[in-house]
Amino acid sequence: MKNIKFSFAILILLIITSCRFNEQENIQNGNSVSPAPAVPEEKDVECRDILPGDTDANIQNWNEAHYICTPQSPDKIQGKLFVFLPGTTATPHYYTYLLQTAAESGVYAIGLRYPNDESVNLQLCPRDKDPNCHENVRTEIISGEENSKHVDVDPANSIEGRLASALSYLGATYPSEGWEQFTSVNGETRWEDIIVSGHSQGGGHAVYLAKEHYVHRAIAFAWVDIRKGEIAPWLVNNPSATPPENYYLFWHQDDDLLTRHDEKLMVTLGIDSFGPSMIVEENEPPYSGSHSFVAITPPPADERAHNTHVVDKALNFDAEGNPIHKDVWHYLLTLETNGTVPNTSSQPETNTINATQIGSPEHSYIDPEFHSSENLITFADSEQNAWLSEIDPLSGDFVLSDGRDVLVDEELTPLSLSFNGPEFGIDKNGWSLYYTKDVDGVPQVWQAAPHENKSPQALTNNEISRFSVLASEAPTLDETYLLYAQSSFSPLEGKIAWLNEDGIETTAAPTDRGTRWIDDTASFVYIQYSGANAGQVAIYDTQTHTSETITNSTGKKSYAYGWFAPEYDQLLGLVLNNTSEIEIYQDKGGEYWEKISTLQLPTESQYSIIGSPETFSAGEKSYITLVTKADTGYAKAEVWVWGIETDEKQYTLRCEDDQGEVIRTDPESFVGEDEVFVYYNVFQPGFLGRQKFELYRCNTGITP
Repeated sequence: MKNIKFSFAILILLIITSCRFNEQENIQNGNSVSPAPAVPEEKDVECRDILPGDTDANIQNWNEAHYICTPQSPDKIQGKLFVFLPGTTATPHYYTYLLQTAAESGVYAIGLRYPNDESVNLQLCPRDKDPNCHENVRTEIISGEENSKHVDVDPANSIEGRLASALSYLGATYPSEGWEQFTSVNGETRWEDIIVSGHSQGGGHAVYLAKEHYVHRAIAFAWVDIRKGEIAPWLVNNPSATPPENYYLFWHQDDDLLTRHDEKLMVTLGIDSFGPSMIVEENEPPYSGSHSFVAITPPPADERAHNTHVVDKALNFDAEGNPIHKDVWHYLLTLETNGTVPNTSSQPETNTINATQIGSPEHSYIDPEFHSSENLITFADSEQNAWLSEIDPLSGDFVLSDGRDVLVDEELTPLSLSFNGPEFGIDKNGWSLYYTKDVDGVPQVWQAAPHENKSPQALTNNEISRFSVLASEAPTLDETYLLYAQSSFSPLEGKIAWLNEDGIETTAAPTDRGTRWIDDTASFVYIQYSGANAGQVAIYDTQTHTSETITNSTGKKSYAYGWFAPEYDQLLGLVLNNTSEIEIYQDKGGEYWEKISTLQLPTESQYSIIGSPETFSAGEKSYITLVTKADTGYAKAEVWVWGIETDEKQYTLRCEDDQGEVIRTDPESFVGEDEVFVYYNVFQPGFLGRQKFELYRCNTGITP
């Protein structure tokens, strides 16, 4: 294995030796990152050194230890992995405070050693006439694909290769810690659960990875790629698999290169719409929703602004001995706010209702779905089984105490890969259940009709993966239509397809999150992924194969929904905008639908992000179930029911239970005989195999 290739004469290399250890940081004076101090005291974490060569015999160079930290408090574990990439020539041991903070916050952490001998911006690319130099270097370091004359990195020594080897080693060596959850059944890294981050050169690699893979979050410390005074072409031209709301920046105001280019970088990443950069010493989480943070505290003597918010030796500490930016790190890792979300709009008083746990505390009831007219519920359990049960329409309880009436099928594709459990599909012939289950190791679409005594059957069966199945609920249609992601284990990297029961499959272009059937139709609503109307809500009619764009507004949209609103006597559209507002649209005959209301977070909510909005109708009015939460993924959350009005008449209800600040997910409505019930999951953490999804019922008092 060759080391990084030399591209300059020996004399030039001697002149720039003082720039090693650096990326943009040493534009100021060329000094290097200072040696790391002693490792900080571990708190509720276990940290260890793992030599890269111990994870793969093909790794022989750049063999200083990975620094691995595992969370040890089960009530904090979030099922996310923080992968941190050091700056030029630095090793993971330069960043132990940050990595331990990740684990203290409940996030698994890997400080990854990788090939980083020379600066991309200062040494490798300034004299290269190829405008794609930055991209070529990063591609080879990240993937091992031979793409640059400046570096020589094979797949085993690449960032992706070393991360895969580290995860495989950790899963095999420490099986009780849960590292296996970050690798799919086919051995691929589960990027959607990874917070990828880095400092300086490593920050650029993190953003490049986020462009290539849908990641849970990308955090760049003190980084920008500059080509002839402008943002490097790859940042401007390359599409991103990760949406803008998942990108964050953290830098220091005295880091001159960042100060000159921060606004351009924010625009390029699409995070300027979340507000200007916020000074962290003068603000508190959630920093007004900004995705760009600036430190202003001067670094200690002989240290550099480029390093002072992330490198151990360059940190400032408070009177208790904690890094002064530890709270900022915690927020970037978890998006937890420790307080209420500011909201000055006029809002009605919130009602609160105590929720009750139903079912057995020994079992999980994951992703419940309801068929209200038949008083039925279906769900998955932790052992990948699908169940069907009866609900008492008066009390909202299970008819059988444990709610496990009928075992529908076994060995479903794990929900961590299929993204949802069994779903009801309804047409004029009745109902069936649809879900994802492997056939010869490949996820496929399955159907079950236990009430008709029919054995479960696979509706698809070839080498193409199909998962995240959603079924139409249209009692007037002759058949049920199925919507699902195809080809990739991440919905944002695959394609959307639909299937009718005759087995005719149609594939659409890639789409963003939030695709849903519109009840009693064969049409679905979605966020357009590309083209002139990228980022807008559209409705696709599977009967006519035509699409209608219904919005033409700014903001980062997700979770599109369409439903028949009885108070308007017509179809309305709903979309989540910038993760913090729900917009309602009505067709008034124009080129686009008109936005008729914007619903904002209640002042009583302690979290800043909205998730999982779904509508239901009762008593000639429309309502929305949703969560407000601390993060865009699985996170501490509250369960709410909102009306769609925007004045003091708006109905707002918060479902409360006795579990405190925990992860709550998947609120679903069930229209009972006398009132509407809302059900949701409470996630009880633990290491892999010992996690539980409890089921809670909230009596809303809303009459049908």
